Amino acid sequence: MGVDGERQSIVDYRGNEREVLGIKDAKPGRNLQLSIDLDLQVVAELALGDKRGAVVALNPNNGEVLAMASRPSFDPNKFAVRIKSSDWRN
Repeated sequence: MGVDGERQSIVDYRGNEREVLGIKDAKPGRNLQLSIDLDLQVVAELALGDKRGAVVALNPNNGEVLAMASRPSFDPNKFAVRIKSSDWRN
């Protein structure tokens, strides 16, 4: 993981920046290399179709995740703020 950057400033009542007090640069983390195989991922999604369940494909030689799919799916963005009761029931 990297470290978040920071910017401290003075703003007026309208949110306009008036003065910058300090800037701290972000530091990147280490690189992340994914092992998902796009062709295999597509096959996993198609195999599930409208059925409920999950598919996980692993490389037995090194444990890499090659594909993952599950149903029913949901939009995780709806959980980022207050979720509507109708969305929760769905």
